[in-house]
Amino acid sequence: MGKISSFLIILLLICTSSFAQKVVTPEYVWDAYDLQMWLRGNFVTREDKVPADEWKSVPRMLGDRAGDCEDFAVLSSKVMTEILTWNQIVVIDYTDKTGPKRHAITIFKESDGTFSYFSNQYYINHHAKKVEDLLDKDYPTWQWAEVTNNTGKIKYVYYNYKIGELKTEEAKKFEVLNEKLKTLEEKIYQLENNAHN
Repeated sequence: MGKISSFLIILLLICTSSFAQKVVTPEYVWDAYDLQMWLRGNFVTREDKVPADEWKSVPRMLGDRAGDCEDFAVLSSKVMTEILTWNQIVVIDYTDKTGPKRHAITIFKESDGTFSYFSNQYYINHHAKKVEDLLDKDYPTWQWAEVTNNTGKIKYVYYNYKIGELKTEEAKKFEVLNEKLKTLEEKIYQLENNAHN
């Protein structure tokens, strides 16, 4: 029993240390509406000047007060984490009239368990039941949506089976692995959130 208690105490300390203080978030930002007002009042959208997208760190974004979609996704994800809201940085591959596009957003869970998102400085309040429903609504031609960390490294992928062309066996294996990764991420978030409360 002593080993289990020690393990739980250590786990509790690790989980709560990441939520000990708001590092980035102003004291008046407590929800998505507050975050939108802060982003719109203090930052501007500016595309990268280099051919490849550069993912800015949060301190650099705070200093520059400008960035493109992935920079806003990283910043809004950090703030959402600090105000204890489950979120994911998602890079969407879709097509519009001008051809293939990629766009980074921060998807987050509303208090009622549904999903909405931030696109640059804007809060898009959809209350979708599933992430895929949210993507279908605003990006109807999406094929892939990559869940990434704050440097763009892919953690797992949502795949649009209505549009995509994966072979059946590959699709099944892909979906099983993705579901395991999503479940694991959700369990980690729940542990961290329970440790904080």
